[in-house]
Amino acid sequence: MNLQAMTLDRGRLAGLADHLAAAVVVSLPWSTSATSILVAVWAVAALGATLDAKAVREMAALPAAVLPVALVALTLAGMLWTEAPARDAVTGIVPFLKLLVIPVLFVQFGRGGRSDLMLRIWLVSTGALLAVSWAVFFFPVWRMDYPGVPVKDYIFQSIEFTLSAFVLLDRAIASWRKHRTAALVLAGLASVFLADIVFVALGRTSIVIIAVLFGLLGVRHFQRRALVIFAAAGIVIATAAWTTSPYLRDRVTHIVAELDPAHANLNETSSGIRVGVWKMSMTVIGEAPLFGHGTGSLAAMFARTAAATPGLPAGATNPHNQYFAVAIQFGLVGVFVLLAMWAVQLRMFLLPGTAGFIGLSLVLENAVASLFNSHLSDFSHGWLYVFGLGIAGGAVLRQRRAAPPPQRPD
Repeated sequence: MNLQAMTLDRGRLAGLADHLAAAVVVSLPWSTSATSILVAVWAVAALGATLDAKAVREMAALPAAVLPVALVALTLAGMLWTEAPARDAVTGIVPFLKLLVIPVLFVQFGRGGRSDLMLRIWLVSTGALLAVSWAVFFFPVWRMDYPGVPVKDYIFQSIEFTLSAFVLLDRAIASWRKHRTAALVLAGLASVFLADIVFVALGRTSIVIIAVLFGLLGVRHFQRRALVIFAAAGIVIATAAWTTSPYLRDRVTHIVAELDPAHANLNETSSGIRVGVWKMSMTVIGEAPLFGHGTGSLAAMFARTAAATPGLPAGATNPHNQYFAVAIQFGLVGVFVLLAMWAVQLRMFLLPGTAGFIGLSLVLENAVASLFNSHLSDFSHGWLYVFGLGIAGGAVLRQRRAAPPPQRPD
């Protein structure tokens, strides 16, 4: 095959990879099965289109691409000292393998690709889910585990609606001076997303994420005086939401009831179980603080600790905290790599524009939400982070290449 034919084949594969990436983005809010299949097919096309010596050199010089690979390498190394059965050790690698996708997406969307189109596709997909959520909340046509949540779970739905709302608010503020009508439409759509969270399906982690992203939005767009006004407006809106939504108040105040020691068994409440597994996690981490107990050791360590300490939740396999999940398996070394990965990714997105805001939002959401859930290891949350970060990161790399070089002073 001559060079011209190889270039043509790579061009076709690049176009196919873009279409498949768009299909993955569409599927994320709706289906885990479709996402799994599409990611596998996309990976074949994307590697064929992007894998070359130049791409490897570029990614090897980019910490935001190297550290996810380093975390995967640590999971492989963790099999050498794991205290888990071989089957659990192999299974423990799988949640981290998705991080290998980040450098591939950096290359794909750094060289070309339509990152702006991917954002529009994402908003159309979540917007369609938003419409269905409201429809089945008022007119339930089938039995759902949670009212207003037609697919997946309420935690993921409220997280993706939160991210969509703040991307729309970011664009509304950015376009206010030149296109006020468009800005009002975007802000109105964002408010519908947020209203679904407040009145229909609230994951309590989303409350913290909303506060964090609200702060990010204010710092990105406003100076001191305007920032104070923006913060005051946020307090007014939050107060209005609290007073008008009994559902919101019940979801928040119910945490206190779940942790009330008057309950016969705290291990039967959501918050009680979470606190119980956090206690177990700290005990397990203290036994091997530096390098942990090895890949896939969560279930084995929890079972051993629960058997030795009466009153702790039995059968736990998830610490509901990404930091604990990493520390149990890979110790403080693993937590350091995880934090370093998020730190360099945050720095990467400290640029103006939509891609920068999306990247910062995804990293902050994942880092903060990981205090309460193992989001990086979860399927839907993890793939949302990986694909969103990879596409936004590619756009930022392209943005940096297009920027004029800094002028030296005379």
